[in-house]
Amino acid sequence: MDKLYKSVWKGLTVLVLAVLVGHAASAQTLTVTDLVNLQSKSLDEVKETLGKKGWVYDGNCGSGNVKRYCFNAADKGEGLAAIVYVEIDGAGQQVIEYSVFRPGLIQNIRNSIKAAALKLTRQETLLASDVKQRIYKKGEYTVISRGSDQQKYLSLKVQKGEAGTISNMQASK
Repeated sequence: MDKLYKSVWKGLTVLVLAVLVGHAASAQTLTVTDLVNLQSKSLDEVKETLGKKGWVYDGNCGSGNVKRYCFNAADKGEGLAAIVYVEIDGAGQQVIEYSVFRPGLIQNIRNSIKAAALKLTRQETLLASDVKQRIYKKGEYTVISRGSDQQKYLSLKVQKGEAGTISNMQASK
């Protein structure tokens, strides 16, 4: 009976741990649809929405007259797992940038792009030949994807309107 109790207890412990790890990973995962929805919300609504998902508001991380607000998500791994930037330009136009730094989260973004049925309008190779920038359209929104498996990051930038030739993205700096 003691062996059975230990086996059941061990199984329950593994199950609880798997649920907790899965919840932490899902808190970091944002889809293209999530980002489009965040793009249309006020900064306070973005803070509330991301706060409920476990993101930590890191304050204004802009410089000069650029208003840029940062939200961080860490996991049990080393360093930063994901970051969201909310940037508001002088005209009040808001841009959302979501960057991830883990292979599993990178794959989640790629799956999200496919699921959102975005229309690829342009693809560019940037300075480093392994960094690709892809520009998609979805209704009135432009979604810019930039990243590299070798450099272990992928960023999505969601904005209204058209994208320029090379978009300034924070995670690539």
